[in-house]
Amino acid sequence: MSDPYLQLYKFVFSGLVQLLLPNDAMYYSWNRLKFTFFNGQQVYTSIWFDYETRAEEFFIKANDIKKKYADCFTFDSPEMLVPTEMDGIIANRFPGKNRALWTLYNKRLTTVRDEVISIPHIQGARYFDVWNDRELTPRIADGNAYISLELHPQSIGCIIQSINQ
Repeated sequence: MSDPYLQLYKFVFSGLVQLLLPNDAMYYSWNRLKFTFFNGQQVYTSIWFDYETRAEEFFIKANDIKKKYADCFTFDSPEMLVPTEMDGIIANRFPGKNRALWTLYNKRLTTVRDEVISIPHIQGARYFDVWNDRELTPRIADGNAYISLELHPQSIGCIIQSINQ
């Protein structure tokens, strides 16, 4: 399994904004940039280096999601490494106003297609696969919503639970 890069500062000192300058990606691999999204970190880059196309696409998508759900990524009490339903799948939780967002990472070297996380279900809540831009219909049992996703090897996922009020 591929270990993630966890950013403890984001979760311990949630009011502190640490701006990352991910310059090492041009020398090694942009794979580590996935964890800037997984950890909900702020990244400063104008992509002045010649990143490969996939890295640029990732930056744009991740930044669009962080902007759209800014209330979740800037809330005071993010939760690191919340429980999941499957070994090799790790998740962080970012609560927001009338919603909560989970970032996921598949540490495995194989694709998973199954229930990856269960979260307490709230009556009337809707679920959305933010990363793949599609609505989800989880299995509801015992007061939990069981979320099924397809996560490719060492890939990122993102889901949101919205409570209509």
